[in-house]
Amino acid sequence: MNKNASVHKGADDMRVLNEIAMPYIDKVGQQKTPFFLVLQMDGSHYPYAEHSSKEHKKFLPESEPNAINAYDNTVIKTDDYLAKLIKKMRKEYPNSWVFYSADHGQGLDEDGKAGKFNHNPHLNTIHNPLLISPPKSMFAQLTHNQDLPVSQADIVPSILAIIGMQPHQNINGQSLLKAINPKRLRVNSQYMPTQHNDPRAVLVKPDLSIYTLDFERMSVVFPDGKKTIQFKDWDTHYQQMFLNKLPN
Repeated sequence: MNKNASVHKGADDMRVLNEIAMPYIDKVGQQKTPFFLVLQMDGSHYPYAEHSSKEHKKFLPESEPNAINAYDNTVIKTDDYLAKLIKKMRKEYPNSWVFYSADHGQGLDEDGKAGKFNHNPHLNTIHNPLLISPPKSMFAQLTHNQDLPVSQADIVPSILAIIGMQPHQNINGQSLLKAINPKRLRVNSQYMPTQHNDPRAVLVKPDLSIYTLDFERMSVVFPDGKKTIQFKDWDTHYQQMFLNKLPN
């Protein structure tokens, strides 16, 4: 949107919103044609104390850069960001849709199990907010799914449904404009050929209990954290959810 804007990791989210995104929305909005805009936030990355401005530092003291107070202040900043964006879209573009999701949560290590940041596939890391601000006419339809097992993967199929397109048969996720199965199982994985490759994945049941898979050991840790079995001895229905995705 602006070749002079600094939007690398560490960019000031509020500046990007106020100085780049908002003027861009005004510009394309005047053209009276549909537009699709993706905004990537720096959000609540560590060191947390560096990711909120003075006006957002409500929880004090920030005893150290990654203190829980410092993290909470980044959440205040995100609340401010989303409030400004959604207020504008609802007022000026009442037929617009706004989707927000975090790519991951943070461990904060408050229970000694989640880890300090976001490495472990713990609920604190993978159970994240998904916020949708729809046109008023669609609000009731979406609320049917608000307490059901939805996924970040549902954003793309939902957007395709809004614009009247059918998703590819292999796409992950379901349109949130339709009813979600309350018994739905979800998979979360970081197992991909990247510099951050992690040979683990989790199967999440509707009650948020999780099975943790280790693809190097081909083992499965049960939700209680005490029982471990070989993948080949696991429930065949659960196995198939992963075998369908793993390379031959």
